[in-house]
Amino acid sequence: MRQESLEKTVLSPFALLTAEDTAKMDQAAGDHLDSLMENAGRACADVFCEHVSSENSVLIAVGAGNNGGDGYVMAHYLKERGYQVAVAAWQPPKTELAQKASKRWAFEGKMVDFSVAEAGKYAWVIDGIFGAGFSSERLLPLEISTFFKAAKNLLAIDVPSGVASNDGKLCGDVADYDLTVTFTRKRPAHLLSPASRKCGFVEVREIGIPLEALSAVDVKIFYNQPGLWHLPLQAVGNGYNKYSRGVVSIVSGALMPGAACLSAEGARRSGAGIVRVASPKEALLPLFLRTPGLIVDLEPLEVLLQNPKSNVWVCGPGLTKEEASEAFQYFSSADVHLIADAGLLGMASGNPSCLKGVSLLTPHEGEFSRLFGTEGTFNLRENEGSRMVAALAGARLLNAVLLLKGEETIIASPDGRVAINTHATPALATAGSGDVLSGVAGTCLASGLEVWEAACAAAWLHGEAGRRAAKKEGGWPIAEDVARELGHARQAAEEAHRSR
Repeated sequence: MRQESLEKTVLSPFALLTAEDTAKMDQAAGDHLDSLMENAGRACADVFCEHVSSENSVLIAVGAGNNGGDGYVMAHYLKERGYQVAVAAWQPPKTELAQKASKRWAFEGKMVDFSVAEAGKYAWVIDGIFGAGFSSERLLPLEISTFFKAAKNLLAIDVPSGVASNDGKLCGDVADYDLTVTFTRKRPAHLLSPASRKCGFVEVREIGIPLEALSAVDVKIFYNQPGLWHLPLQAVGNGYNKYSRGVVSIVSGALMPGAACLSAEGARRSGAGIVRVASPKEALLPLFLRTPGLIVDLEPLEVLLQNPKSNVWVCGPGLTKEEASEAFQYFSSADVHLIADAGLLGMASGNPSCLKGVSLLTPHEGEFSRLFGTEGTFNLRENEGSRMVAALAGARLLNAVLLLKGEETIIASPDGRVAINTHATPALATAGSGDVLSGVAGTCLASGLEVWEAACAAAWLHGEAGRRAAKKEGGWPIAEDVARELGHARQAAEEAHRSR
């Protein structure tokens, strides 16, 4: 089996590598590190040549570590291919591999000062200063920031300087890059804002990581795509029926039953076999009656919770705090999967521990901040806290999966698994869209997926439906439009499943 195939077999294609993962792989690679640096530098040169054809003057800025070593090797291969190449060292090389690469370049190539004046002379500047090891505890030196901001075009090796690769924070005044080349798998920062907006187009290249190095890491962070999870496919025979597709139950309020109806529509159109709405009599409006496939239950909630076939519930859409509080007193002692959204999250504002026992929470950023506060790791402001770190902290506090909606959706499990979902559209920012998502999550959970996978699947399906609805509605869909596209979204996920 070829090494590239081994890399894809041993390491999930959806894995996102942290700085710690990379360090473990480097340590386990042992004697292979020399060839890996050579492969990395050559890969950077390959990507540059594939994307850049007209400009042929290149300045490669290098730091003291192995990221700088990659830059020296890249310089060697670009010079071989006829480019006018110079290297500017911010610091002299300190690692053995970087020193070896720099000596080869010193023998064959040109060195210039690390200065703003030099940066402005070249068509392209390559960033080989820090790489993926840059952490949020550091601050990007001003001289590096001004150097890269003087460049006409920028390519980063691994991640732009000043980007914390693990959490996507910007640690200083980071320049805007046109291209980023990374190795084996993407880093979280390539998907997490605000860093993702700085990286430009991200190209991933395999560099021949040995099997023992790939086996050294236990990846916990993933890019959310079909294949990370597998929705059950429709089956012929074997007792396949509406109950095997799953039953989703939803709590409706008296004043805003439309939210529960949108949640129910999300559940039905994403594949639930049966959707039931626990409704007060006051909510028996034409809104429900115009949906003949919906089952409306008028029995008390404590009675409905005894139905063994109704073990997945959505509680919160359209509920006032009083209604949510009254409903939750029955759920707290029931043996069911509970998805907490909207009114139920609002009920627990400032007191998140009262929600212990729920399976999944689906807050947007405002609900998250009201629920957990804004201190320490729960601070969501982009320059003071990481959304991924905050979501994981919330999941661990409540021992529940937490789906944090936003520019990129974060799905965090208390066992440390995190998925980053970027498969969405700003057009989902419409009233009722979150209610639809809660219903989709109910379907995925009722289909038999475990909670984290169900949340991942729901986020992707919701995003795919939003994209399709936006295309049909000129970019401005409403929640009902999103729900109508869920069948097509599920079909797209199933086709991706079959193709793997």
